[in-house]
Amino acid sequence: MRYELVGSSGVIGYKPNVDKLFGMPIKLTAGGMSCDLIDSQMVATLDRDREKYIQTNKSLGVIGSSLEHLVLEQLFATNGEQGFSAVKAMQVANQEGQKIFTITKDNYQEIIPQLNLAPAAIADIESAAKAGYTVTTHQNRISLDGYTGEGYIILDSSGNGAWMINGGMYGAEYYLNADEGLTLALTLFGVTMFCSLRSSSFVMPY
Repeated sequence: MRYELVGSSGVIGYKPNVDKLFGMPIKLTAGGMSCDLIDSQMVATLDRDREKYIQTNKSLGVIGSSLEHLVLEQLFATNGEQGFSAVKAMQVANQEGQKIFTITKDNYQEIIPQLNLAPAAIADIESAAKAGYTVTTHQNRISLDGYTGEGYIILDSSGNGAWMINGGMYGAEYYLNADEGLTLALTLFGVTMFCSLRSSSFVMPY
């Protein structure tokens, strides 16, 4: 297996909660930090085994989604608070004993009515399943350290795809309390931090 990270970038930003009236913002309250890591990668199996290729892509997706919430935890957590990503959502849902669904165009009509998620997430999941993608998600919304949402994974036939949270968002989020949020709002208002990850490659012996 040969894997090469051609180029990557990431963005970390502060996302306040904005209350609106007739479409106009009227109130700003503490929100949280968001993180999205985007990579461009090349994966090839030395023996042209497609199943290995698919499983490698899925594994890289798990790693990427996990790193997104771990970056936020390492930067901002002071007392063991947790970030929220698609992978973290699946972990928490499993610990809670929730049903984990694999949704396709063949079964979405049966499963969609069982989901207790945000309407935007359900619409996104249904649209992806109708288009032929495979979607993995949990049954009920999750509350974690002040943050409430859902996670879902949309994959194509090659194992590549999107690791989503809260009805169309990529990456991960980390909830801040009021004091932390207001402090960051003052210091990070209008500022996003971009980082580039060094290109790398490695070869696995299969």
